[in-house]
Amino acid sequence: MNAVERDGPAAADAGEVGVMAGPAGASPVLEVEKVGKRFPLEQPPLRRLRDWWKGRPAPVLQALREVSFSVGARETLGILGESGSGKSTLARVLMGLYQPDGGRATLLGEDLFTADRARRAWCRRRMQMVFQDPFGSLDPRMNVRQLLAEPLSIHLPFPRGEWEERMVRGLEEVGLEGDSLDRYPSEFSGGQRQRISICRALILDPVLLIADEAVSALDVSVQAQILELLVRLKEGRGLSLLFISHDVAVVRQMADRVLVLFKGTIVESLPARCLLEDVVHPYTRRLLGAALHLREGRPLPPVASGTPAPAAGTQFPSTQAKEPNPPTGESGLVSPEPPGESDDLPPALNAEGGDSSGRPRKGGCGYSPWCDVQSDRCAEPPPEMEVHPGHRVRCWRDRP
Repeated sequence: MNAVERDGPAAADAGEVGVMAGPAGASPVLEVEKVGKRFPLEQPPLRRLRDWWKGRPAPVLQALREVSFSVGARETLGILGESGSGKSTLARVLMGLYQPDGGRATLLGEDLFTADRARRAWCRRRMQMVFQDPFGSLDPRMNVRQLLAEPLSIHLPFPRGEWEERMVRGLEEVGLEGDSLDRYPSEFSGGQRQRISICRALILDPVLLIADEAVSALDVSVQAQILELLVRLKEGRGLSLLFISHDVAVVRQMADRVLVLFKGTIVESLPARCLLEDVVHPYTRRLLGAALHLREGRPLPPVASGTPAPAAGTQFPSTQAKEPNPPTGESGLVSPEPPGESDDLPPALNAEGGDSSGRPRKGGCGYSPWCDVQSDRCAEPPPEMEVHPGHRVRCWRDRP
């Protein structure tokens, strides 16, 4: 069902098409090594002039920090984290919408960042993405026929005479009628628009599908239908799936493995079946505690290390960052908070390791300002530790 050219673009040009088979754990479909991404921060003109005069580096936000992982054949890898943790940035870097500042990523052995134009096009065809907002990702001036024909006309993977049949078959595969081709996105519901987005992503027969919060904008009943559709398509087509979400229950249901992302850093990686019983990192426990408290009104069970569970009725901290009113100076310009005085987001980093106000930033664990089990060792960057096979955590906790 799902064509994969193992030998790269040369085999594709020669018409050689092999079928990828085998269980998860075979050669990885996607490999990511130490990928980083930073964004420049906007500043008022007077502050930019002052920083330039004092020789301070331009402030930047470090969105991703040396992110490394792999996705196996027919595997679903879940990326879990709160808003602002870098999940969507990671997906957009992999799709080529953002240029990375460092690192390496390969799809079926082809480099995504340094390959020439022909090889990048070969990779893009085999890695497609479903965005969060189905209406925003579909051009309202194009009908469904034009939306589905656009990727076919760009990549030309099939003879033009097969396009109509493939479009009708693709719509039926995602649960829509074939006569929907002449309708516009505004004529569909939110769930139907997301089905069209999934159909457009799969019409090129990719090997990897990236679902970036694909159900978060939908009603709960529609979410279940789309999740069931993704599972069915993954099994039927032999796809690998990179599933991004902030919903703990959805990630646990969909994924084989889970990566927990905090401020652009992977803090924990573990099998999805262990997500509720065996988490170690305090940030992962905070996420799970908030989810369990809101959904079921119960605290998080203790971890294997013997840390006691919170007492019943414990108030878990919110996983969403607050937005306090920023202080203003006499000129009315917003003044940045000094490091260490905010209980919300950590300061953005500039190229020299300082925060957005130019002050130097102390090294160490990025979660330590919010951690209830921090120690003196947290002033140093935590190394990665293997809890047990398949479960790794980046934390000083329980280390000798």
